[in-house]
Amino acid sequence: MGINIEDDLLPENGKLIFKDELATAKLLDAELDELKLSFQNDGCVDIDVSSLSYVKLSIDNLEDLIRLIYEAEEKYNEIL
Repeated sequence: MGINIEDDLLPENGKLIFKDELATAKLLDAELDELKLSFQNDGCVDIDVSSLSYVKLSIDNLEDLIRLIYEAEEKYNEIL
């Protein structure tokens, strides 16, 4: 079994959190900077980069973003 440094640094990395009818998540980018994500039930993701000068995304990061958008949309469809 391999070591996943992202999970050690940020245990909630890539996991959708749904609270008070708002979907959010955190994701580490390719340089291990934390991205704060929110999903507004519009098929998009809002990425808070206010504390960063730039963001470096890998293919895995992009795939995680797509997966999270789909998960958020499914969750919104369940409750609305």
